[in-house]
Amino acid sequence: MDFKYEVLDLKKLDPKLLGDDPELLLVFHTMRDIHDAKLGESLCSSLNYLSRCLDGKGLTDEVKETLIATIDYVNKSKNVEVDDIVDMLYKLDDGEVKDTVLTAEVNKALEMLKNQKTKNLSMIYTLEKNLESVTDIKIINDSVMIWKKTDAEWVMIDTENYGDIDLIMSELKPKDKKFNCIRKDLSDIILKKVLSNVDWMETTYRFYLPDNVSLPKIDESEIIELKEEDAQIVDDYWEYKDENSLKYVKEMIVKNPSVGIKKDGKLIAWVSIHEDIAMGFAYVIDEYRGKGYAKTLTTHICNILRSKNIIPFLYVVTDNTKSVGLSKSLGFVNDGQFRWFSYI
Repeated sequence: MDFKYEVLDLKKLDPKLLGDDPELLLVFHTMRDIHDAKLGESLCSSLNYLSRCLDGKGLTDEVKETLIATIDYVNKSKNVEVDDIVDMLYKLDDGEVKDTVLTAEVNKALEMLKNQKTKNLSMIYTLEKNLESVTDIKIINDSVMIWKKTDAEWVMIDTENYGDIDLIMSELKPKDKKFNCIRKDLSDIILKKVLSNVDWMETTYRFYLPDNVSLPKIDESEIIELKEEDAQIVDDYWEYKDENSLKYVKEMIVKNPSVGIKKDGKLIAWVSIHEDIAMGFAYVIDEYRGKGYAKTLTTHICNILRSKNIIPFLYVVTDNTKSVGLSKSLGFVNDGQFRWFSYI
């Protein structure tokens, strides 16, 4: 690669990032010199060369991921000046880049997903309320893909065009084997395409609460807000408990509306919110069942969500007849089956 070398204002460079490596400085010199190229091949080549030079220099994964995202942003964009990209790279250590890179894609994805809002609540609220969990996002024709890291590394997919499936599958990396909130019909197609054995699968109904449904009045006198120290008992009774779940449960209780009821100082019933704002973790200890605690807590959480202009919704495993019945009794609407699954 033939680079032109000129003097560069070193005050604009972050010494922690570049050190005194002449190759890295050379890349920046080149990028500063190709103003007329705009998004031409030389800019993309320089960015990719820069990422290769930086690899293995003790950078954090976050910085490396930001470089990759920046390159992807350049490759997709049509009206970005070279100086804009250079400025983005200068801001790596300031924590400003990831949001800058994602903003355009997020806004476009939200516009697409909101065309059928109730069907895409999990993806919409992931982008609106928990963007920090999103590690990547791609728009492929009429399809949206989201990669996120919460209690595990998940892929979310929405498509209105099954003709995009091969393109969607081509974006999956070898590590992408866990899928979150995928419509049942789409999950069947994905599993046929990957030709792999299913490691784990959960099929659920998704229920949402329409705006015109009135909720019953409840006695809120016993309801308490959960605290971080309550996470242990919530995790202990969670059917998806694993070696990573306690950290996730703590984060959800601290970050999201989470309520419970105590008897004699003991937590006996609770409901919280997942990272996509779906209601979950609901549980009532056996000896306290049949007293309406689940209905009271669910109604209370719904009221909180509605006060924040959020549509209450939840996922119920298809054979959980009691939770299905509770959801219907409160006016929730079943809008189809969705799956969580992983393959080997």
